Amino acid sequence: MFSPPEATISVVVTKAAARLLSKLHDQCGPVVLYQGKGSFASKNLDCFPSREFLPSSNELIIASFGNATLYVRKDDIESLRQRQLVVDAGHGNGGLFSMERRLGVRFFTRLRKVPNI
Repeated sequence: MFSPPEATISVVVTKAAARLLSKLHDQCGPVVLYQGKGSFASKNLDCFPSREFLPSSNELIIASFGNATLYVRKDDIESLRQRQLVVDAGHGNGGLFSMERRLGVRFFTRLRKVPNI
């Protein structure tokens, strides 16, 4: 599966998201975070056991951290260039089929502009 060069897309995982990913991994094994079509600002991520996620040719891996892999749609790659994607977790409802929903929390993303160096 194609993955864009890591230098072009920066992904940061907050402590809250890392703790939740660890908890879900302990319960279910490796997980996938999936960013569906649309804006990345405060957008929910869906979380699935990796064995249940079947990516299409339009979904790309942009980061792996711990026992989680982050996929986005190929169409959204350009909007991430020169940006830092922050993966976070907090109170709220995740996606309908997302693993963390039953815990009353959700994964979401924020975008930060990356200064030119």
